[in-house]
Amino acid sequence: MDSRASALTLSLLMLFGTLAAPALANGDQLASGERDHPPEEGNASVIDLLVIYPEPEAGSTHIDDISDDYGETTVDGYLSRLFEHVNQNYARSEIGAEFSLLPSMQVNMSHLDEDWKKQLSLAMMNPHNSPYVDYIEELNLIRNSTYADVIVYWRESGDGGPGANGASRIPAEEDESYVHITHYSMSPYIASHELGHLLGGEHHMGTQSVANVSVDGGEFQERDVRTLMTSQVSYIGYPVVRLWAFSDANATVNGTIPCGYGLEPSNCTFAEETPLGNASRSNVDLMRLRAPIMAGFRTEEFTWVWPDPLPPQDDDIMGNAHLDITGTIASSSNITATWYANVSIRDDYGTDLLPDHDIGVRAQIDQHLGDGDGWLSIAEIADFVSLVETARNLTDSEDLGCCVIDYLSLRSDKGTGITVIPPANGSVDSNGSWGWIETTALDGTTDGRSTRILDIPRVGGVIEEIPLRVTLPGDWEFRYSPMLDIIKGSPNNFTVFRQQASVASDIRITLGQNQPPDALSIRQTGGSVIPLSLPAQYSGECRDSVLDDTQLWWTVHRNGTMVNQTQHEILVFTASELGFSDGEVVTVNLHCLDSFSASGTMTENIVIDGVDPTWEGTFVLLEGENSTELEIS
Repeated sequence: MDSRASALTLSLLMLFGTLAAPALANGDQLASGERDHPPEEGNASVIDLLVIYPEPEAGSTHIDDISDDYGETTVDGYLSRLFEHVNQNYARSEIGAEFSLLPSMQVNMSHLDEDWKKQLSLAMMNPHNSPYVDYIEELNLIRNSTYADVIVYWRESGDGGPGANGASRIPAEEDESYVHITHYSMSPYIASHELGHLLGGEHHMGTQSVANVSVDGGEFQERDVRTLMTSQVSYIGYPVVRLWAFSDANATVNGTIPCGYGLEPSNCTFAEETPLGNASRSNVDLMRLRAPIMAGFRTEEFTWVWPDPLPPQDDDIMGNAHLDITGTIASSSNITATWYANVSIRDDYGTDLLPDHDIGVRAQIDQHLGDGDGWLSIAEIADFVSLVETARNLTDSEDLGCCVIDYLSLRSDKGTGITVIPPANGSVDSNGSWGWIETTALDGTTDGRSTRILDIPRVGGVIEEIPLRVTLPGDWEFRYSPMLDIIKGSPNNFTVFRQQASVASDIRITLGQNQPPDALSIRQTGGSVIPLSLPAQYSGECRDSVLDDTQLWWTVHRNGTMVNQTQHEILVFTASELGFSDGEVVTVNLHCLDSFSASGTMTENIVIDGVDPTWEGTFVLLEGENSTELEIS
């Protein structure tokens, strides 16, 4: 939870192999200071990690069936051996993170549910979902008492939970730092991998390459080389080796390095220097930035730390916003909502908060808040942070760029809840990113109509350049908007891409309570009857909210028993092939089911005609004023 020396780092690198920056022609290596964001030697961020596991039966331990693996008889002894390797993996890749094991803890949450062992895994994967509130409260009680930055749930075999291991989020925030690992999967590789997710490591950012490698002194051969986070990749026809290192665009492996899947590493020796990543596959960059953040998730004494700068980005403005309307939004009622936004802006894009937008935010700060010396100092950046915090008015929903409901702004009496991640100090000529995260609770009132009017501002503010997700309570749904082409999603969970709007005008959306879909059909065969031996055809459609993926299907019944079913918009059937006879009645149902499980049905009962037609006629011969009826035989 703070920084301390990692005495093993240098010796481990010497013992287990070399992860070097690209070598120079004379064999020297780039100094660590020339890497992207390496930690200073001996200053790893210490992350307090707590392993919890189900309370075992009396007289047994959680590791009875695996204690021979390390020769340890206690859970803490076993974990200590295992996390020696985990910390070596992180030191080897210079992540700047060291996991400090807290005493492990037995847990029993049977008071929540008989199936709690399964549900706890699901809660960790879905910490913000309402069904798991009680489990997250239990975990918070544990974290509050232990100051654990991260909790790892070492599961019991056969607990009915997910078949795979998992991490809550990539990367994880303080209330999402959970990992669950199945009983027999607890290993240095798996633990390093899942914890890597919490720090921002992703499968697709891991590397997969072919190299000439010897394993444990065996013969050299071409092998499929993968780093710790690499997963869900295609088999390319070579034996796979798993390096105990993370992908790094600025590192190569040369010589011998730990590898494998077991509790103890194998030794992989490379015939030639091999890159461990490239510009598009480098997990270490974000992981190094997130390590000190995770180390500060839970602290005994609060200490404010200047936030690390955001990584560079290609787009001028990135981020997302979320308006979550909760409670009721019926007519003449109080309305509550939560607003969240996360904005990231390139330094060279500039800000409207200061003059000379076109020179970029770094030069703007230096010239208009600083001394114009071409260098951003901490004091100048602090002034800019105050400027941003003041400019973001979170007390009025229209002013903050969120919304207006029924022609009135929502209000917040909680004031500003904003965290600014400012540009990094240094030369005004450097280019990175800056931004902010904001959240606030809003409340207001609705008018007396049954339909709600949601207006989303489009007046040119920066906050409008990121997608806005809107979630609605209960059975309320999107009804209509003239700007439908920039709105995607489902009826009560949709996203407005207002940055794509072609005009600077508020985006109006009407909301209403869900109504069952209308089932509409046309019979295209026969009149008052349908033929017994010829195909009968119906066409149908379900009319509902334009964002609803409404399900449509047909059923055909004979005397209350279903004899045919199809999910196509066109229904074609021949009555005789379904066992009908002349004069019987066939019941045809068109069913529509929307995303709220509301249904609409169209039913027709139609008589079957199976009697072949007969022809009768009379011919009359006209001759002048005389007529003669002709006999037909």
